[in-house]
Amino acid sequence: MSNQNSIRNDYDNFSNNVLSMREDLYGKNDNEELKINGESLDQIEIELLKYKEKYKLRDFDEVYSLDVPGEVQDDYFERLSKNGGYDAHYIYNSIKTYLERFDEGKFDGSSYYQALIFPIVIFMGLFGMSLTSLEQSSSIYDFTRLMPWKKKDELLMKTGIVFLFGLVIFAINAVVLAFILKTSAFGQVLSFSLIGRQICRNILIFLGTSIISISLGFIAGNFLGHFGLFIMTLAGFELYRENLNMTLQVFSTNMADKFYSAMASFEEGLHPFIKTLLSIVYIDVEDIRTILAFVLVAALIFCLALYLSKNQTSERSGYMIVNKKVSLFCKLIATLTLANLMTSLLASVFVDTSFLVMIIFVLSLLLSYKFFDMLFDIRLKF
Repeated sequence: MSNQNSIRNDYDNFSNNVLSMREDLYGKNDNEELKINGESLDQIEIELLKYKEKYKLRDFDEVYSLDVPGEVQDDYFERLSKNGGYDAHYIYNSIKTYLERFDEGKFDGSSYYQALIFPIVIFMGLFGMSLTSLEQSSSIYDFTRLMPWKKKDELLMKTGIVFLFGLVIFAINAVVLAFILKTSAFGQVLSFSLIGRQICRNILIFLGTSIISISLGFIAGNFLGHFGLFIMTLAGFELYRENLNMTLQVFSTNMADKFYSAMASFEEGLHPFIKTLLSIVYIDVEDIRTILAFVLVAALIFCLALYLSKNQTSERSGYMIVNKKVSLFCKLIATLTLANLMTSLLASVFVDTSFLVMIIFVLSLLLSYKFFDMLFDIRLKF
């Protein structure tokens, strides 16, 4: 239903802006429903050029670029206000943005399929959690340990189940969305080949999600640990960089600023594949390179889960993290992260001297360690 409303809203916005442009160009508005086909799109492109020439309009990138001085922007909009072209600037750029979604007269509806990714990924993550970390906290876990299959087989089987679960949900929504698009105003110029590329990208994302959700569930011993591992995996390198930067900020703002600038310069020059490999928050659902990096991260986590599960015993089920060494590492990262967050919050509200900030940091570190030390020693079983 949300996609149906989104498609209708997109058509209404595009149609209204085209009609407003034509009224400005020709001095009349016939209020007829805009029909979208190859011929009408060619006509709109011609009219858009006339519209641009009439008011000497500029693209958004040309106006709001960081390289454009503020005085130039002010002069541009002041000129438009005087000749009645202020609204024309936004109408022109809105139409141009919509036309960019047409490839050689064919409508690219892949953005609507991108909108399906996030909710399905959430459902897959929750389903993966129910099959792994929640199972380990339940009373049936000891019984499932008696099943005649190896940990590797169980890992592969549950990954396949979650992947299939995501595919079924996506397939149903994809078919419904295809019918909605075909019967919409964009139906005559809809390109399924462009949509097909996005569907392939979506499937790779669902594959990576199923691997990560199940693999982390094998590493975690309960749902709290599973959720924490999700956060650590999602943030990746950014979590460690931000922790180090905030810790340095406590002792030396100058050193912290230098570190931040150095890291910003380092990350700026990274290839999208490497950047996503370091932190999957940088995944771009339109860029196959970042998606492949996401799948590679998932494969690495799968190998780690497979390695750790070889010596896994049921005695550690229900704890935050099953493996003791991994548990210690996660506890230290969680302790430092919470301490930094507490220090940043309290220092910004109550303190402005560096000495007191250090005291707050030390106290926060002690409280955080005590909190997570107790949390990691609790065995959740129900």
